[in-house]
Amino acid sequence: MKLRLSLLLFVLMTFYSISVANANNSKDDTQLLPLRSVLMRDSDVFASNATGLYRAELSSKTWKRLVLPDSMPIGGYFANQPTNSKLILYYTPKWTTDKNTNAKTKISGLYLSQDSGQTWRLVSKNDDYGPVFLHPNGNIYAVTNAGRFMGPAHIFISKNLGESWRDISGKSFGEIMGIFADPDHPGLICLSANSMRNYVFQATDENYNWQATREWNWWPKHQTKERFFARDYSTRTTLYMLHATLANYFAHDFGKDVALPGFDIVSEKGNYAFSKNQPKIIQVSVLFLPESRTAKIAEKNGQGSWSMSPPSSKIEIADQKEGLGLWGLSIISPDGKMTYVQPADSKMVYGSEDQTKAKQHLRETEDFKVHEVNHAKPYQRTIDLAKLYDFAIPGTYQVQLAYSNIWFDDRSQGEWVGSFRSQVFTITIK
Repeated sequence: MKLRLSLLLFVLMTFYSISVANANNSKDDTQLLPLRSVLMRDSDVFASNATGLYRAELSSKTWKRLVLPDSMPIGGYFANQPTNSKLILYYTPKWTTDKNTNAKTKISGLYLSQDSGQTWRLVSKNDDYGPVFLHPNGNIYAVTNAGRFMGPAHIFISKNLGESWRDISGKSFGEIMGIFADPDHPGLICLSANSMRNYVFQATDENYNWQATREWNWWPKHQTKERFFARDYSTRTTLYMLHATLANYFAHDFGKDVALPGFDIVSEKGNYAFSKNQPKIIQVSVLFLPESRTAKIAEKNGQGSWSMSPPSSKIEIADQKEGLGLWGLSIISPDGKMTYVQPADSKMVYGSEDQTKAKQHLRETEDFKVHEVNHAKPYQRTIDLAKLYDFAIPGTYQVQLAYSNIWFDDRSQGEWVGSFRSQVFTITIK
């Protein structure tokens, strides 16, 4: 099952499961607490955790705690909003104050700051806010009754910074997971929702007579660069994650996310240049990011035996010494075309009539290798990108590597099963 890290449900499920036992003891508890929400703007970033709100300039990367009104709850969420906005929208569902000893003095709702968090005002008192979205045109959209089992969610619009609201719920249904700008109708929004299946709601005018389309039919016609290069992460065994804290936020590419896949693929350089006819060989490292757990990619040595350690302290990921059967890539060519190259061996095994036989045949080749990896020891290898894609057009390509053993694993050997992707880098063909 593919997981998008921005999903609120996933964040809530993992919030208390991330261990920080081996974190740097010189950091106080505030620095080590998981972040609940992040808002990144052009020049600064805001963070929310269980102790308050914090702001840091991107230039200095130094967190400073914000002074909040006594009635303003902590531990809430920032709205989805443009990075160049001078406004900051922050909302606090009731559950964020349930365990607070001063809960009776706190007012749940939607708060607004127009001076980078120095002052705040309550624009809407409500204890069940869900997703909030600030449209580039200045309209605020908010979901209420979010996550309630009784009754549908409601969607509201305000064109005057929360002074008044209009209900535009219409015939929407299910759980509203997100709000985003409509790419087909400027000034309007779309809703992402779940009701047994994922849907996108879209309207043609401000009457918001919603039309529901299955997500898998809607998104291929509205592909964006951000979605195309999403850091998709899947597993059928253990989901290792790195959760953002004040201590580690600037050490990794969290951006607007509060969690990253436990695995990362890092290219030696961010930019490469090759001539058209030469091999496109690059060095990459597979990193295991969490410091508090050790993972292993098992290695079959030259004598054919296996290096084993307790299942609680390792995972195993197969690879090939020279081959690229478990590697693919997403690429945007100089002409703007988006292409995904699926890992060939995983694709072949999946399509085989006898998956077990096909998988075993590949695993018995001399090229089959596995490698140990933990926080301090990355697995490194070379990849000739020309064997995955034909860089025929001169110009600059945006590239993202993908690894998948999802149909190639052997869990009887304790192997970790899943897929993950790299950060984006560029290839210039002269």
